[in-house]
Amino acid sequence: MSKKKKVGIIIGCIVAVFIVLVIITPTAPTPAPNSGVETITASEQNYLTELGENNNTVGEALTELGNLTQNPQIGNDEWTVEVVIQFVTIQIAYKEATEMSPPNSLREVHNKYVQAISCFNDMTYLFAQGIDNNDSELIDEAIQKLEEGSELMDEATAAVNKFKAAHGS
Repeated sequence: MSKKKKVGIIIGCIVAVFIVLVIITPTAPTPAPNSGVETITASEQNYLTELGENNNTVGEALTELGNLTQNPQIGNDEWTVEVVIQFVTIQIAYKEATEMSPPNSLREVHNKYVQAISCFNDMTYLFAQGIDNNDSELIDEAIQKLEEGSELMDEATAAVNKFKAAHGS
């Protein structure tokens, strides 16, 4: 498989992941009066807001990475710096997500989200090593991590949706 085809696959995965990331971004709850449904607590809302901000950061970095990989300029220092910036942004967001303290009611969401962005974090290292070493196997592993992360993000999104439905949102 050619490098351009692999980069194209990576772009496709990144776009798919971004679409999933947009779905998980939480919105403020609007509880129905006397609905008998438990409303979202302030602690839960604070966590969902923090998760949404982290998610937006990852989504923006993946989108920019997708834009950059549409026209790979390996060897161009400016392009390389921009790619590295996106990798570092994802790595920092991953670290921040691991440091979040979700309420017990959102632990499942948090665990799935961290697993997903852990895959994206791993992808950044694999992709960089693959390009640096002209190693198509590492690039293939990076693609696999993107796909795995996308699947886990689907699960995190489903968990958020289930939580919101149970809380009238």
